[in-house]
Amino acid sequence: MPPARRAAVGIRATQTWSWEICLNLTPSAYRWATADEPADLAKLIELTGHPVRHEYKLPSGKDVLPDPDALLAVLATLNTLTKWADGHEDTLVISSLRRSCRSFASLTSPKVVFTSTPM
Repeated sequence: MPPARRAAVGIRATQTWSWEICLNLTPSAYRWATADEPADLAKLIELTGHPVRHEYKLPSGKDVLPDPDALLAVLATLNTLTKWADGHEDTLVISSLRRSCRSFASLTSPKVVFTSTPM
């Protein structure tokens, strides 16, 4: 089973820390999370209380997610890490990671944690 199909496990784990969770998925992870069981997406939205984003919003669109205090990249694949390190911003997830790390020296910038194993 692809890790994206187990996102609820990691969300519930971090909610025990009293974190407000928002979920952004790569296009592939979104497809894996919804292709066989479209109801899974509704469950993730209900669990987080926020829309699950997987693509950029329109420039005229409203930001629907709060600014993060931290970012957790699970499952950070070699592809994701390479794109992030090389400065690519071809997906919402990579762009979010890049934006958060641009001001990494700032005490108010979100902190980023990468893991190569599913939660």
